[in-house]
Amino acid sequence: MQLPSTAYEQWNLGQEIPFDELEEGDLVFFRSNLSDDVPSMTGIYAGEGSFIILTNTVVKERNLRYQEYWSERYLGAMGESA
Repeated sequence: MQLPSTAYEQWNLGQEIPFDELEEGDLVFFRSNLSDDVPSMTGIYAGEGSFIILTNTVVKERNLRYQEYWSERYLGAMGESA
């Protein structure tokens, strides 16, 4: 699947997926500012609450279940349209 370059544009593609139905490879979206509902960061779900994200030119693995910073900023997930 070819993706646009911004999180906001990516957010509008695919189908929304509930957290408990996430599969590896689904896109997960986050906001930088807690008062916004606009995605500014995209990660790739890796399973068991973990996701991969690029931060400051470094690829990192983070966890939605155990890291409050990310769980507070989580907006939702999108998967490939059927």
